[in-house]
Order: sequence, then C-alpha cells, then structure tokens
Amino acid sequence: MQIFCSTEFSKAVKNLTKSKYSNTYGTLKKEISDFFKQHDTFEKVFNKSYMLRENQSVRINKIRLDNPCQNSGGSGGYRLITLCDKRTSNVALLYVYPKTGAHGMNDTSTDFLIKIAKRYAEDKNANKLTEYTP
Repeated sequence: MQIFCSTEFSKAVKNLTKSKYSNTYGTLKKEISDFFKQHDTFEKVFNKSYMLRENQSVRINKIRLDNPCQNSGGSGGYRLITLCDKRTSNVALLYVYPKTGAHGMNDTSTDFLIKIAKRYAEDKNANKLTEYTP
C-alpha cells in the first residue's frame, strides 16, 4: 500500500499545525501517523472507515482520529477523508479537519466531497501528489 497526499490535505495539515494552534491541534501529525502504523495494510484502512461515496473501484472514506489535546476521543477529534483505490491498493489523503473548534466542520457536504475529489484528480494528473510515510 502506498499513501499519497493531495495538495488540499497538505494545506489543511499546514494550517492546523501552525504554532498558534499547538494547544488545540498539536498532535494531528502524530494521530495520522499512529493510525497508519496500526492500519498498515490497504484492507485495514479500507475496512476501518465510514464510507461516504463508492463506485466499483474507488471509495471515499471518513476516518475518525482522536485529538488528545481536546480530551474528546474520536467523536470530537479529527476527520481524515481518504480515497481508497481497489485497483492499485493505494490510499490518497484528501483532507483533514477537526470536528470541533475554530476550524471545525460538522459534516462534509456532497459539494465539498466533489470539490476535494476533483482537486485530487487534478493533482494526480499534474503529478503533484506527494507520498506520505508514517
């Protein structure tokens, strides 16, 4: 399994890990890394998630991650939006956001999912995806 980062994901991580947010979102990178250390195969990632959209070979999932800085567990922690491609067994990190706080989002609309999926396709076609290593 290879894991790739879209530019939207990278921007979100960069924004949330600014030093002024360290007390609120300081563990984001660690939580993502820990998730992929525990879920080290495509099947584990694919099956761990809440499915948002799916066609025959591609599934967009939402994964809950804890945020120990806010003592809220998975329900109030981060949401990691991934694209899992069964044909290649690759995972793309599309976006990440906190459920609560200043940057929180309650839910992802269909329009939002379409937007980040299109940006991922643009990144892929322009060879702008970067490989993620936990």
